[in-house]
Amino acid sequence: MGIQYCGRGNEKKKQLPFVVAGWNVRTLLDSDHQLERKTAIVASVLNHYNIDIAALSETRFPDMGKLEEVQSGYVFFWKGLSSSETRLSGVGFAIRSSIVRCLDTLPHGVSDRTMSLRIPLRNGRYMTIISVYAPTLGDTVETKE
Repeated sequence: MGIQYCGRGNEKKKQLPFVVAGWNVRTLLDSDHQLERKTAIVASVLNHYNIDIAALSETRFPDMGKLEEVQSGYVFFWKGLSSSETRLSGVGFAIRSSIVRCLDTLPHGVSDRTMSLRIPLRNGRYMTIISVYAPTLGDTVETKE
């Protein structure tokens, strides 16, 4: 799979493959004793492994938003519960900035457990990636429903 005229590099008329991953980050919320933002750490790891798009779960960020880690070249999108609620879930995407510039639409947050990303391919075709959070075994039946 790849994106023509988009993604890695600037070569024209060349289909470039991209790497997609999934990661349960446990939280992207920063704590007071951290030296570096968690989004910066995640972006650094993604860059190290040459990941172009990562579907993230358990982000725990409130509401819906976007944050760019300029130095590492990733943009984070997320959807979570409101800031007044206890947030143990949350989903999102970390996408290379060069790919974000080529998107027709930004990722769409359906709920704190589901977010979709529509990526234009060539010949008018699209690929949809869905980031989903599912509660673990230790959660109550109510939470799982």
